[in-house]
Amino acid sequence: MQIHTGTCSWSSEDWRGSFYPENLPHGEWLTFYSSHFSCIEVESTFYHMPSRHLTESWNQKTPDDFRFCIKMPRQITHELHLHQETSPVDHFLNCLEPLGSKLSVVLAQFPWSFHADQHHRDFFHFLENFPHDRVRLAVEFRHDSWYQPRFIQLCEKYNTSWVWYDTQPVGGSGPFMNHPKTCDLAYIRLLGDPRTQFSSDGEPRHHYRQVQWARDWELGLWCLKVERMHNLSESFIFCANHYEGFAPATVEKIRQRFQLPARTIAPEWTLQRHASDQQPDFWGTPPPNSPSL
Repeated sequence: MQIHTGTCSWSSEDWRGSFYPENLPHGEWLTFYSSHFSCIEVESTFYHMPSRHLTESWNQKTPDDFRFCIKMPRQITHELHLHQETSPVDHFLNCLEPLGSKLSVVLAQFPWSFHADQHHRDFFHFLENFPHDRVRLAVEFRHDSWYQPRFIQLCEKYNTSWVWYDTQPVGGSGPFMNHPKTCDLAYIRLLGDPRTQFSSDGEPRHHYRQVQWARDWELGLWCLKVERMHNLSESFIFCANHYEGFAPATVEKIRQRFQLPARTIAPEWTLQRHASDQQPDFWGTPPPNSPSL
């Protein structure tokens, strides 16, 4: 089984000085990221349809063995509710074509309002019409009404991965939740409790520059769950900042737990920086003035 692990985005401003060198331009962040991690889940495409020019730039900034998992625009999953006569799925996939073999999975995350009683026909037609021969598909349901054998079997029929996600508080039961296994691809999202992410006025409660609430026990259980799952050919594990407080460090814990080799990148993908701009020690000593809980 191939195991890939990365973060849910690469653009967190909190990572400047804690993961990215202080003076590194934004335009070089993806290249720097890809020299340390093997894959990325792209969150920005949920809010805006990407252009071919943009995805071509992502391709040029990353090495050949790097992998992208791209989140489907909310226009498709949240606003149009998958109605095929108006859904721009083909346009979205055409915009991703410049990624070539680096495109591994498209993630369709559905809202709480996407209920099986109202939308089961839409979901059936979506799976039936999705071009599975072009890219693997992973689906994430937030409403419990989808946890029925007929929908699990439908995902099995179309070789679609049922996303396993963890939005439990620290010490919660996330690794024990009964997420179905529907194909040979495991897609896991470690997100953290959304109820503690923002204040009542919608502002973020935390800065994400260091591990703030370690979840080693839960991470170990998630890794064990993947190891003991039969007939998996590939697994993607993505970590959000809010899971432990600093996604790059969480990814490194998982890499060490699976004893995955560190990235070895060809010289042309190594950024040439002055000695003062070398990567900070983001696994060890926290940066100065880092916030704490």
